[in-house]
Amino acid sequence: MARVRSRKFPACPRDARAVLDELKLPHVEARKLFEDGWLSFDPADASLLNETQESELLFLGSMVATGCGQEMLSRMLADLEPPFAYDMRCLYYDFRVGRWRLFPFMSDPESAFFALLDHLDDAEEIQALRSVRAWVDEALELAHERQVFFDHVARRKMVEFAMRIAGGAEDRR
Repeated sequence: MARVRSRKFPACPRDARAVLDELKLPHVEARKLFEDGWLSFDPADASLLNETQESELLFLGSMVATGCGQEMLSRMLADLEPPFAYDMRCLYYDFRVGRWRLFPFMSDPESAFFALLDHLDDAEEIQALRSVRAWVDEALELAHERQVFFDHVARRKMVEFAMRIAGGAEDRR
């Protein structure tokens, strides 16, 4: 559930340098993650990151950027399967028991969302409900924009492909 397994590119793909800059992690540290076998790809060779690569770099890079050394990485990652492409918004490390756990709401996000709405409604939290509506509207708009973007990219690629085929057909004549 917290694992990211998509080889697709996000709507706005980034390169490793942008992710590392966001984390304030030196590039040599990311390279070391790869050389030590933690990171499944060489960040120096990655042009644009797919969703899995970005999640993996964010997950491991965040840990190193906040001070996790090799020994702590070994302990914390012992129960996880590589590649370590996990969405940190979905899980946390429970230091009391020494293992990763899913946030409770992630096991059934739809029920958790409706429970939140019921709670806000019962408590007459009008402003909070308005905020939720604004977030939902924004999420729907972003989803629509991504779909329009991908539709445009797909059409462009189909035209390019058709032109290549047409060009190849003319060369065979």
